[in-house]
Amino acid sequence: ECLTTYGFRVNRAKTKVMALPGRQYVCGVVVNEKTNMLRKSRQKLRAMVHYLEKEGLDAAAVRNEAESPENYESILKGRLNWLKQLNPSLGEKLKTRLDTFLDAAKMNNVFSNVVSNYEDIAINQA
Repeated sequence: ECLTTYGFRVNRAKTKVMALPGRQYVCGVVVNEKTNMLRKSRQKLRAMVHYLEKEGLDAAAVRNEAESPENYESILKGRLNWLKQLNPSLGEKLKTRLDTFLDAAKMNNVFSNVVSNYEDIAINQA
C-alpha cells in the first residue's frame, strides 16, 4: 500500500467501511454527494438559535450549560460559521436570525441604559 511506503500502517480499530447506499460521514460531516452537517447536529443548532430568540441570551446560556452568555454567543457563532461552510444557505439563514436577535438585544440594552440614566437625572433634580 501507499501508506506502508511512508512508514504508516492502517489502524483497523479506527477504520470503518461505509457502504454507498448509507450515510457516509467523517468527523461529524456527511460526505456523500455533497458535504453537510449531520442532521442531528443541524437540528440541535437550529434549536439553540430558537431558544435564544425565545428565552434570551442569559437563559439560553444556562440551558446549554455555557460558562457565560458571552461564551455561549461565541459558541453559537462558531458553530454557525462551520455550518455556513458546509451548507451555505441554511448557515446564512440561521446566522441572520442570530445577528438580528443580538442587534435587537444590544439596542434594547442601550435603550434601557438611556431610560435608567434619565430616571436618575429626574430623581436628582427632584
